[in-house]
Amino acid sequence: MSCGLRPRSVLSLLCYVVLTSITVVLALALLLDSTELWVALTTLGEEVAYIGLALAVVYLADPLVGLLTLGMVLLSGSVNIALKYSLNIPRPPPEYWRIPAEGPGFPSGHTQVSTSFWSGLAAVTLHRCAVLLALAIPAAVATSRVALGVHSVGDVLGGYVIGVALSVASAYLGRRLGRASLPAVYALAVVTSSTSVYLGYDPRTSSSILGLSLGLLLLTPRAEHFLRTVRSMELTRRFAALATSAAISLSVLYLSRFAEPLARALAYLLLALAISVVPGVLRRVG
Repeated sequence: MSCGLRPRSVLSLLCYVVLTSITVVLALALLLDSTELWVALTTLGEEVAYIGLALAVVYLADPLVGLLTLGMVLLSGSVNIALKYSLNIPRPPPEYWRIPAEGPGFPSGHTQVSTSFWSGLAAVTLHRCAVLLALAIPAAVATSRVALGVHSVGDVLGGYVIGVALSVASAYLGRRLGRASLPAVYALAVVTSSTSVYLGYDPRTSSSILGLSLGLLLLTPRAEHFLRTVRSMELTRRFAALATSAAISLSVLYLSRFAEPLARALAYLLLALAISVVPGVLRRVG
């Protein structure tokens, strides 16, 4: 007998749990001005976290939406690096920092990436909880960056505006073109990140974005097969695919952490290829 749970209902439940948790932590951080709580909130702007969240959307909600939001994160991250190092606007003075920080200050990468993901997800799905998260999480991340002293208000506002602009543009493509929007978003991320690698702009992060974006771009001709496979999977199989994909991602992240840019790009390209075959393998095994 079916338990009655569907992927969308599971994601909705998780969505409201996350929203409540973020609200409580932000309130406590504002009340106590705790560095530990601010750091917890600032991790919600990490690109790695949003790769994992995009995979969760792929398997627990809609695979097309997940692939598009993943593209938004990669594009936003690559644009942020290019802008940050081209403009080279400094952060606030180091004596105000409560945590270590690297690179220029404007625009805030944590704020921009979190805004791109949540605003993009809200724009594509028009889900009420996604809209609330798009308001709450970027605000929490931006506040944490200023509270930790590593960004000015102008840095986070710039990241927010750019993040919204990129997500709205990508969501518009997604709603108009559907699956055909994927190669456009991935290709833009490839061009931007490869330019940053060539110019030496944060080569470690840029090479990771380049490899993953290029791998996903190469796989777009098989996107329809991937989408059909995921949509045909039962919820338990989707959870298994998510866990497997997350394990592969963490392994690549750990093994490539000290690799040179070219090796990192290759590792993340192979990561995209590996994740793409997970649903088919699990379906055949079952």
